[in-house]
Amino acid sequence: MSKLTVINLDDNIQFKKGFSNNKVAFKFNRTLVVPAETKETPCGHGTLKVYQGRMFPNAPEEWRTKNHAFIPMHQHEALFLSFESKKDFAKAVKILVDGKNVVTGLEDTTGKLHENDYIVPHQESHIDTADKTSEHKVQLKAPKLGSDIDCTRIEIQVFETAKEPDDQLRQAPSPVRMCSMPNPNYLNNSTRPFKIKAPTKKFLPTRGIDMCTQYELKHWNTEECTSQIIHLTNSQMFVKITGREMPSSPITEETYANYEYPFVN
Repeated sequence: MSKLTVINLDDNIQFKKGFSNNKVAFKFNRTLVVPAETKETPCGHGTLKVYQGRMFPNAPEEWRTKNHAFIPMHQHEALFLSFESKKDFAKAVKILVDGKNVVTGLEDTTGKLHENDYIVPHQESHIDTADKTSEHKVQLKAPKLGSDIDCTRIEIQVFETAKEPDDQLRQAPSPVRMCSMPNPNYLNNSTRPFKIKAPTKKFLPTRGIDMCTQYELKHWNTEECTSQIIHLTNSQMFVKITGREMPSSPITEETYANYEYPFVN
């Protein structure tokens, strides 16, 4: 079975089959850093720009030779992943953050699919935590400035079906709506500053990530996957790699005040 093709674009990463329009796309949405005890995640404030390691001579060698991507983030920014996928292009997806499976919270180095350790994008809307099993929200963020850790490593592993889904599986429900916030800037490039004028708080649906209950493990090719690694870098690492200034952020102290959260500087 041929693997999927990975296409890295400015604000999303796509896994495609051949030359068809079928794809699983992952977007990296900017949001606020919330207190650990907070259960909700504010809606997106634009997408974060994705850079290709192979384009920068100062990037770590592995990033350049293995086509890793990286995303620069300010200290007052967190991100959540959103999905775009069709029901007839069903794929099982594992998300690893610094080597740990987001669904199980456990170390995962197998590169294989197991029972209840994956999600199916067309049945879920987003992932807003690095550890679903934690009592407190563990957001996806870049390391703190001055930290010994250079970046946060995210690995997306996509597994194909072992056979065509049967008719019952084709009736899988549509994904939950991402967000009720009528924000025309939701998909904008993060380098284009804009202001959020919504006076009210808007949050993501709480049903963001779930183990898939409509597919069984037997429906997937559990032994092989197509993967992509993305590094979340802070401003120090970004400047070191690119020699450029950090992209501007639309999230400000005023944005935090609107949600009644303490501003993270």
